[in-house]
Amino acid sequence: LMPIKIIFFDMDGVLVDSHDAWFEAAKSLLRMWNEDITVEEFNQRCWGIPFGSAWRRNGMPIENMKVAAEMLHREYLKQAEKVRLFDGVAELFAFLKSKSIKTALMTNTPKWVAEKVADRLGLRFDAFPDLTQLKPKPNPDGILVTLKSLDIEKREAVMVGDTPTDEQTGRSAGVAFVMVGRDIKSVAELPGKLGL
Repeated sequence: LMPIKIIFFDMDGVLVDSHDAWFEAAKSLLRMWNEDITVEEFNQRCWGIPFGSAWRRNGMPIENMKVAAEMLHREYLKQAEKVRLFDGVAELFAFLKSKSIKTALMTNTPKWVAEKVADRLGLRFDAFPDLTQLKPKPNPDGILVTLKSLDIEKREAVMVGDTPTDEQTGRSAGVAFVMVGRDIKSVAELPGKLGL
């Protein structure tokens, strides 16, 4: 087994519990279009789906999409105090650092938004590819570009996520994948799972 040199993490549902913050942001956004959404509808049609797909899936006007995305992210930041680190995340990051294993964030949330939330929660990443400048998951570019820049091989990398999109991203990149909620209950179990 190759030693692991870097772990790529999805953010929402893996490192942070941001569900309520995103739901409130979506509600605020839809209110501007005189629309409403229940938590069930949100979970079904929006959660874990890239914004553009969710916007279209909900039958919203395409021409407003860019403005809406910007508004959604501003609303989300207003709700940032609702975002919490999952148990064991801070300890995991300290442990990985002690083992000289790098951490990278792989989120479709724009970097300017994710960075503010990460900073507030004290999360520090060694790499933070901006997927709005590359291509969103499930495209593997964020992983591939990061590995290249750090001179790390695919077999020395792991992707951790909680959705089929994350799994597709890891598989397309050719790196090992661990699914939260299936392979492990939470990231606190990651060192045991990977034998670190």
